[in-house]
Amino acid sequence: MTQRYFLYPVHISLSFLFTPTLSSALYLLLLRYLHRDYAAAFRLVHSIGTDAVFLDEEAMIFMHLAQCNKDRHPDAHAVRLAISHVMIDSEGALTSPNQQFMDIYTLKKGQSFTCDVTGKQFKQEGTIYFRCNAPNGPLGFTACKRVMEGKVPLPWDLTNEVTGFITKLEHVSSNCRISHEHQLELLDKSIVSTDDPRFSPRKYTVYGITLNKNRKAYLESVLTGQDTAPCYILPRPQESKWPLRVNRTAIGAASMSNDGIVSLSVIFNSPPSLGGYMAIEAASKFLTPMGLPPRYEDTRGSLWKMGFLFIYGLYTGKIKCKIGSYDDSKCMALLLTQLLQDRNT
Repeated sequence: MTQRYFLYPVHISLSFLFTPTLSSALYLLLLRYLHRDYAAAFRLVHSIGTDAVFLDEEAMIFMHLAQCNKDRHPDAHAVRLAISHVMIDSEGALTSPNQQFMDIYTLKKGQSFTCDVTGKQFKQEGTIYFRCNAPNGPLGFTACKRVMEGKVPLPWDLTNEVTGFITKLEHVSSNCRISHEHQLELLDKSIVSTDDPRFSPRKYTVYGITLNKNRKAYLESVLTGQDTAPCYILPRPQESKWPLRVNRTAIGAASMSNDGIVSLSVIFNSPPSLGGYMAIEAASKFLTPMGLPPRYEDTRGSLWKMGFLFIYGLYTGKIKCKIGSYDDSKCMALLLTQLLQDRNT
């Protein structure tokens, strides 16, 4: 930086500071943003709008706004979008969501920088370069050249920031509200369709893109005075057809050979309700073995014509079973399930 400190004149009312230069406004905005004073940072956004390219120190301060990217507060999204809006038509920043950065390089006399992709060396004194560690890979020669010309990429992904703002819209403070017109302009620069060539499933979700698309359709309807707006829903996942899933196991069994088909018969004969000694007698049938080797009641009801259907009736409440006043049929069902001879098969 050519200037290592900033001097801010204080208004006579002692209520606010003057920012005489763009770099001083950027630095004050960065400090208030890092302090999480969102309302003060939001008010400063309009003072950083410019139609000129950034100087080296201005670009460096602007890039340090990325230190706040992990702040997911609703007002933090609003501040980032407000900064993005004033930079939409600026010559100082690029709003492409595919251009991001991580590291900053300031070249001095005699130093050089090598592009991560092309291996191209840059030796221009005082130029700032940015190396991208995002999933799409580092910035190539074209992006490096744009940075060399004074244009720097936004320190965040515009599409994801719009999505975050929409999901937390009702929690954004009144001091950080963004007008409908400005929201629509930001959405015009964002990805609102999975058909957009900028869309990547590694960086975006279909859910987030659909939110952006619905918000844009709503804003267009409001601003044009229409009573209705189209609403888009998420496509049904291909790997699941719920709730229209069909299990064709039984149909497939019909085409099997006779050897592959197992005959299943269930014997059931039980009263609709049991109480007192009748309930105890029913439970004892599951406990009392028959014959040698001892056999117990199984799911088919082979011994006492009860089995699974009897227990199922207890679970569903179709068969009432009470010994005491506060007993529940499900308690009896849980007990008898553990007494079935073939409970583990």
